[in-house]
Parts: sequence; structure tokens; C-alpha cells
Amino acid sequence: MRPPNGLVATTSYRCVNKFTNDPFGYTPHEEQYITNPHDIILLNYNASSSNSIISRLKPVIASYELNYQRGRTIALGIYSEDIISNGRFDRYLDSLLLQYDIKIRD
Repeated sequence: MRPPNGLVATTSYRCVNKFTNDPFGYTPHEEQYITNPHDIILLNYNASSSNSIISRLKPVIASYELNYQRGRTIALGIYSEDIISNGRFDRYLDSLLLQYDIKIRD
């Protein structure tokens, strides 16, 4: 199902076995896959599934940015409560926030 007017960017997804790009050591269990073609992918986790139907769909689970009205939304695509105390995740989030802080001040 496509999002109405492209405003909803993601849909919940529970069939991922692993991420081949997993810098945070995250265990997949409830992620969001990108459905909005206007999302800007910041970090693709390269999800894989043993379910053949899901594998053919090739869902993109990623951290992404979406420009919306006069602002931006940044979504992580994964259940961030599981990694909030992870040092690698903290550095990633800090680098994102610093990037956007610099763009705002320029």
C-alpha cells in the first residue's frame, strides 16, 4: 500500500533476519521500511530475509531524511530504544545532528 499523498514515509516490517550493514550491533525485530520515494537515505542497513516473498520485494530499511513543509524529519528506521546506550549509535546521531546544525547556521 502506498502512503497517502507521500506524507507517510515508512511502514512497519517484522521479517528481517539480519542486516549486512549493521554498525550498531542491532538485532532486527521491528523495523520500518521506506515507501516514500522522496526520502533521502542516510544509512541503508541492507536488510535480508529468509522469506522468499519478502526477499523478492527487497525492502529498504534505512536511516533517512524527509523534507516536510518548512522542516526536516530524520528517522532511524530501527527500534532506537534498543541501541540508545550504544556508543557507536551515539556517535552516529551526534554526527547527524552536527551536520544539520552547520547547515542551519550557514
